[in-house]
Formats: sequence, structure tokens, C-alpha cells
Amino acid sequence: MNPLTQTIRGQLLYQESLPGLLLDVTPPPEERPAHNLVYVRYALVVRGSERHVFPGLVLDDWGRERKTLSLYRWLFEEGQRFPRAELFGWHATTGEQTQIFLRDLEIFFKYPCYAFTATESPVQDGERLHAVFIPDASHEGVPQQSEIPSGIPWPLRHASVLWQKVNPETLSQYGWQAA
Repeated sequence: MNPLTQTIRGQLLYQESLPGLLLDVTPPPEERPAHNLVYVRYALVVRGSERHVFPGLVLDDWGRERKTLSLYRWLFEEGQRFPRAELFGWHATTGEQTQIFLRDLEIFFKYPCYAFTATESPVQDGERLHAVFIPDASHEGVPQQSEIPSGIPWPLRHASVLWQKVNPETLSQYGWQAA
């Protein structure tokens, strides 16, 4: 079992110690593989705490496994109907495996979103994303709050991040730098 991980084309940037993700919205050239990949994991919040858990799979009341990124949408739409369903995953800070009932999770909270440099990175090595930047070459000035663009997949749409429209060429003027 592995933590659910989404591969996103983009680049990690930092403003002091705050990480942000600049999305790459251009289609990748067909003659070479995609580059600038960031691996993202979405945590669930344990009810009554600030602890985060990364899911690997959920076993519903009838023993059906859910272990793809569609799990997040299923939790949102069907999770209340399955309070005894069990989530198997990892604690975000320690990396220890855990098992928890869905009734003990905040299934309607926005997902704390963590970035990783490799799919096999341990969960405790993730950096919690502060912002997701939507590139717009015609944008002038400071990064500006933005609506979430259509076509963004379910878990990222529901991530606990600031969505900002930016001109990638001017991000460094506002303190955002590549690592």
C-alpha cells in the first residue's frame, strides 16, 4: 500500500519558507518526456485536532477497497453514509501507519496539500503548499486571488491553498524563487 499521490506538471517556488506551486498549463512537447513534475498528496484532518493523515485506501462497510485519487470525491459525496468505513494511511508528521474510522475524520474540510520531489518520498518529507499559481503572461502587478480554473482535478480543486493568478516572469519581483 502506498500513499495516494498525484503527479502535477509545475514548479515549486518559495517565498522565504512558504512553498507555492506554479502550474505548467502548456501541453508537453511530444518529442520529449514532461519535466518539472511535482508530486502532491492530500491529507485528511483528524476530527478535533490539527493532525493530518495521508490515505492509502479506504475499506467501506462491505469490504470494497477504494485506493485511487477518486477516493477524495467518494469521501465527500458518500463518506457520511459509511461512518464505520476504515481508512488506512500514514500520519503526516511521523510517517507511522495508521487505521482510523471515517467518522473520526473531517471529510468536508479542504485538504491540506503537500508537495514532494519524488513519488517514493516518505510522507513526513512533504512541504505543505501555501499557494497554487495560475500563469497568465498578461497579468500585471502582484499575484492576485483567482478563481480555480476549470479542468483542475477534484482533489486539487478542494485543496487548502490560495489560488493566485500571476505573471511567471514577475514572480521573482515579489519574493518567489525556485529552490
